Amino acid sequence: HIDVIKLLLDNGAPVDSGYGCDGRRKTALHYACTIGHLDMMQLLIERGANIENQGHFGTALGFAVHYHQREAVKFLLDRGADAPETSWHWSQTALHVAAKAQNTEIALLLLEAGANPAAKWGQLKYQPLHLAAANRDLEMMKLLLDHGAPVDGVFGCDGASETALHCACSTGHVEMIDLLIEHGADLEAQGHYGTALGFAVHHRKLDAVRCVLGWGAEATA
Repeated sequence: HIDVIKLLLDNGAPVDSGYGCDGRRKTALHYACTIGHLDMMQLLIERGANIENQGHFGTALGFAVHYHQREAVKFLLDRGADAPETSWHWSQTALHVAAKAQNTEIALLLLEAGANPAAKWGQLKYQPLHLAAANRDLEMMKLLLDHGAPVDGVFGCDGASETALHCACSTGHVEMIDLLIEHGADLEAQGHYGTALGFAVHHRKLDAVRCVLGWGAEATA
């Protein structure tokens, strides 16, 4: 369909016009990013398409990340797409979307382009590391920690707070617990079930209990 798009643009079609209703707006560039059509993206950008134009789910980069289009992500970043500020719906950044989707290749591209590993999402202030912990995604967690994600960042509200270590203890992921503690996670940080040990006990994760005790957790905490 690229020839049709070229014909329309040659005859004055507005390159950034959107379609959709009730705030669900999407441009031709957004659509090209969802399918990873690099030639179409190149044509639209050459004709003046705005890379940072917001659609119903964020910018062109947000669409490319959400639909796992790695080459489209790289293409946009190489042309100046704003990785640190790019947002998806509900105030997520592109890095949140990549972490939630467990796509380490795209997450690495974003981090190398300056995406903020400490960015907070929504009322609960989720950071990408929290999403990696919730997904039991060890490789994503390693990547984020290696790029400066705060190991003791807190999410939650109304007193129901957790760190990534608390989350790992809740799921009983021993390798993840080891990794977080090796990166300096605070064993005695308090969440809504107490310390890391409290989370492991509450969720009946015996291996996690043994693990944090082996690291020196206070048994009376």
